Amino acid sequence: MTLKLLGSWLLGGAFVSASIWLISHSEYFENISSFGSVLVSFIGFVFILLAGLLWISVATATSKH
Repeated sequence: MTLKLLGSWLLGGAFVSASIWLISHSEYFENISSFGSVLVSFIGFVFILLAGLLWISVATATSKH
């Protein structure tokens, strides 16, 4: 596994961790509007999609080696 693949794999993990933290703590943000709550949830969802994209690209690159 090359350094680029390892970095992509770890970045995917960081995206998942950040999205889980954002979504689970969104109700604790004080004075947040309903639009802000939806925006935080959407950003968390995008982070999960990015993590999946990174992990899929690592899996396909690893299978070619």
